[in-house]
Amino acid sequence: MVKSGDSVSKSLIIEEKIVDSPIGSLLTTGFRSFTILEPFGGKIFSERSFIFWLEKEIFSTLEPAKQARLSSHVLPVEDAGFKVIAPLHTNVKAIEAGLLFATHHQSFVAIIGPSGCGKTLLLHAVVDYLKAFGNAQVETMSAEAFLKMESRVGLEKTLILDDCQDVFGKPKQCLRLRLALDRRVRGNRPTFVAFTSTGRDRRINNLLPAPRKWCLETIAEPNQLGRISLVHHLARKERLNLSPTFTKIIAARLLGNGHVIAGALQRLKLEKNDWTDSQQILRGCGLLDPYFADNSNWDLRHRILRISQDATLRDHRLLVEELSCYLMIHVAGLCESSVANYLNLDPTKCYQFAGKVAKLVKNDASIASLIHQCVELTLARLA
Repeated sequence: MVKSGDSVSKSLIIEEKIVDSPIGSLLTTGFRSFTILEPFGGKIFSERSFIFWLEKEIFSTLEPAKQARLSSHVLPVEDAGFKVIAPLHTNVKAIEAGLLFATHHQSFVAIIGPSGCGKTLLLHAVVDYLKAFGNAQVETMSAEAFLKMESRVGLEKTLILDDCQDVFGKPKQCLRLRLALDRRVRGNRPTFVAFTSTGRDRRINNLLPAPRKWCLETIAEPNQLGRISLVHHLARKERLNLSPTFTKIIAARLLGNGHVIAGALQRLKLEKNDWTDSQQILRGCGLLDPYFADNSNWDLRHRILRISQDATLRDHRLLVEELSCYLMIHVAGLCESSVANYLNLDPTKCYQFAGKVAKLVKNDASIASLIHQCVELTLARLA
């Protein structure tokens, strides 16, 4: 039974058919508030609190099928499924559409979003759910691969297509795909398609037959708060312990999509799992320095040099070059040749400066305190 037009929210009430399913009840989102029906007690949430509830109560209950797939290189196989998706304001409706499709309450779904926003991850979550809790045969592939073997993909199978935008600009392939989708719509065969695009356009509308039968949702680029949530979510899946400061630095300074963030976190994981100490955070920034290279406002050496200049004005026991070399080489772990080139010094001299300060830090608590203050100030400016 569907209940809509409510002044509080739009709610989809599912009775009997999915009583035994892992999610217990299915739901749809309202624009500003969300009503969660039984067995969750008829709770009403704001949009923000709904997202956190969704992650805690829904995604954590969905167990994946133990299937080896390419996505396991990004996330462990045991963590595959809906629970690996970070629920954000920009993707929560797409996630809901995936849940509706996976539980057979929406037959035709199309997802649109830019590269790296989580479309393929959502497709894999749907496939894992269908294989774990459904009896239907599932075929998942790219649109171009589907066109090469269309005759072998029967209408009786659930079809999931990725990269459907690849047929744009190819009139014959575009027509073949539309005809294939039209046959599936006429036969009411479940179909899930994904397009890499920054938004809806005429080509997508022209490709989908019977538009009113499709649930079309868009995943947008997350804002700053969304990126912080995404970094936190991916770090937890990688079993990394990041401090709030480091999480904020990565979210704000690292340009690129979710693939870039995942790659950076994997690089951190190769080094260690705990990144909460301030000096270790600065070392992590040095480790990820190549990842930040696309950001014209990022220059770790410049930040450290400016902090060192301010510090030596207050404490004359160290030269600017000595303090800078120690922070860049010993703390941030930057390459000696890179530091020497930036400071216009000989690499041997840089090494000597850094070694001199390292000895002072061990024997003089006030120098160690100065180093700690410089590290904290550098991180504050980077965040």
